[in-house]
Amino acid sequence: MELSTPKGDIEPIQMGLRAALGYVNDGRPFWQYIVSSSTGCSDSQYFEELYNYYTTEKAWHLCDPDAEKVFQALRKSGVEAEKPNPMIFLKACEFLGVQPEDAVHVGDDRRNDIWGARDAGCDAWLWGSDVKSFKEVAQRIGVQV
Repeated sequence: MELSTPKGDIEPIQMGLRAALGYVNDGRPFWQYIVSSSTGCSDSQYFEELYNYYTTEKAWHLCDPDAEKVFQALRKSGVEAEKPNPMIFLKACEFLGVQPEDAVHVGDDRRNDIWGARDAGCDAWLWGSDVKSFKEVAQRIGVQV
């Protein structure tokens, strides 16, 4: 599901966000730092294209519909487990139709994310240690960015 504003008018929302966040400008320096740090790319043209994209309504949606399906399936399946229990990872793989050995889980908690996923037979990478950016994750799984 995509969010939209009445008649596509995002200016009132932008003004409200600026007021709420205390910005007197558009916050470009802050976002440029975030983009550069997370992608490893400091090219200003890349940043401008990305920044401009996120000022459009097509960039905003509640969540990936498939992710919501996974959450719903896990709730309905009666899996009364949470990380680091490997059952939660196994059920997610089952629902997605992938074998655990073909899945990778990226998380920020060694015990809950890494140990749990590995106990289920998934590969697991610790954010900030094994991988440090979304670009690195994409490269490691063979996606061109």
